[in-house]
Amino acid sequence: MNARTVSEGQGRCWRRLLAPALACAALIGSAPAASAESWALDGSFGSGGVGWLPGLDVVVEMRHDDQGRALLVGRSNNRLAVARFTADGAPDGSFGSGGIAIGPPRPPDTSADDGLGTGSGTALAIDAQGRVIAAGVEDIQVGTKGHRRWLVTRFTEEGDLDPSFSPGSPTDGWELVDVNVDSLLSNVAGVVVQPGAGRIVVMGCLQDQAPVYSRFAIAALLPTGQRDTEFASSGTGVLQHSLAGQPDNLAPCPQFATAQNPDGSGDLLMAGYKPILGGSTYWLSLARYSPDGDPRANYAGGGTVYQASAHGWGVDGVLEDDGRLSMVLGISPVKVQDVTADGTPGAVRALPPSWQGVGSVMRVAGGRWMTGGWYRTDPASPSMWSFGRLNPDLTPDESFAPGGQIVAAGTLGDVRDLVVVDGAHVLAAGGYFTPNTHGVARLTGPPPPDTPPATPDPAPTPGPVGDHAPSPPANPAPAPARPPVSRLTGIEARMRAGALMSIRGTAEGDVASVRVAVVRTRRRDGRLRCRQLRPSGRWNTTRPRGRRCTVAIWLPATGTTSFGYRLPRSLPPGRYWIASRAADAAGNAEAQTSSNLRRVRLR
Repeated sequence: MNARTVSEGQGRCWRRLLAPALACAALIGSAPAASAESWALDGSFGSGGVGWLPGLDVVVEMRHDDQGRALLVGRSNNRLAVARFTADGAPDGSFGSGGIAIGPPRPPDTSADDGLGTGSGTALAIDAQGRVIAAGVEDIQVGTKGHRRWLVTRFTEEGDLDPSFSPGSPTDGWELVDVNVDSLLSNVAGVVVQPGAGRIVVMGCLQDQAPVYSRFAIAALLPTGQRDTEFASSGTGVLQHSLAGQPDNLAPCPQFATAQNPDGSGDLLMAGYKPILGGSTYWLSLARYSPDGDPRANYAGGGTVYQASAHGWGVDGVLEDDGRLSMVLGISPVKVQDVTADGTPGAVRALPPSWQGVGSVMRVAGGRWMTGGWYRTDPASPSMWSFGRLNPDLTPDESFAPGGQIVAAGTLGDVRDLVVVDGAHVLAAGGYFTPNTHGVARLTGPPPPDTPPATPDPAPTPGPVGDHAPSPPANPAPAPARPPVSRLTGIEARMRAGALMSIRGTAEGDVASVRVAVVRTRRRDGRLRCRQLRPSGRWNTTRPRGRRCTVAIWLPATGTTSFGYRLPRSLPPGRYWIASRAADAAGNAEAQTSSNLRRVRLR
């Protein structure tokens, strides 16, 4: 095996809800000795690096908030559900019931309903106020037909349905997008909150029956939850887009949907990679839209389906800085389908054979790839969570782990999503179905070097893609990165009558974002007590590590090279530590130094 395996403690089996006969079945062989410079599961997180949550049947997507808490969207007891973990990897008992917030009961329908409804969450977003927005689908039986609708919900900090979202009985906290499709094959692929007005955009597909014919679709809601009828040209707030070149019996629902285009346009991009139902021909579907829902004519011919040469199912994608899309085909052998910045299919490249299955991928420093998926020691053995890092040329990154991979013994199932919290931490969400238990893992290790090792580019897999001949991938050597560095310059200058009103500073290097933190320290009965400021102006009590308070809550500052943060209220007298942290676009954050850490005493 060409992957490193890690387990809890000294070869012990993880304590988890699993049948005793299987409790140690996933521990494989003897793990290579962990290098001090390699990555590993963070033993201080959850139980041995993983926090588990029974009762969460399915996990699809993950986000993390400004307090370092992981949020997962999926399904529980056939309802849309959102789970929240604390920054230490434990189920957050202050959210919902035992850490799980459940979506609305089966929505009423004016038609004759003959069956019970079921729901599932597939997309997640956090708005500027820190509110959790979850989107998914709701199924009911109408007569003899299954009927599917999109469901959008918003939850409060405590995990209750937000009554200010789509107010009015019985829909307080949720909104249905009835797309009038008598099919259970329509899906939601992503949800984003557009900056500025806070419009909520839901992306996915609608699908007819006999023959199966799918369309890309986008729905827009106002921040209050009502349909935004000014979105797109239909006047309904829903765009239904039939792509050119699409054959019958193709279900090209997008597996990749984003509004984070590197050009700052706020455009919406969707891509799908699937076979014809019951056939062996594979197709690549591409389209890009303006922030207001208009198809971009200069991308993929305004929206096109291309016949593809490689077999595989799309699972995730990476939108490169120059606008290129790298679509990952996650079933062994795992491949990458390149797409140019104007939506033209390019080359197909293969990952190393030890990457058996990939469920999520993202870029990190130096143009490297971070992957999460699954690994089996043999075809008959259960799958386990796997994590990998690849160089830009898709060769294993040995600086991450021997063979470039970590396989987490004691886990069953696969990794569904990844989030880089900072350069030294990666959160991964995944799980298994028997019993219905999913969770979050945290890996820790040194940030990757800013520049990758010099290796030749691999030859792309030959073969045409539709009517387009493949072009070799453009892999120019990345420009040397300038590590982000921030300095606090305006603490004392902004003090008025002994009250700290705002924090400001400067940063240099490749700075994409800056966050600040306010920590209040006290000693009582000889014990150190730590409290950290939340965006709402309230305080959270955190546990010190040894003789120090550690920062768990970071507040987003305004600006980059010159940044500032206005406190929600003036601070009371006391002793404080003020910190700043700059990060680049890949999430690599600077270390704490004397220039970005100040001690303040208010009297």
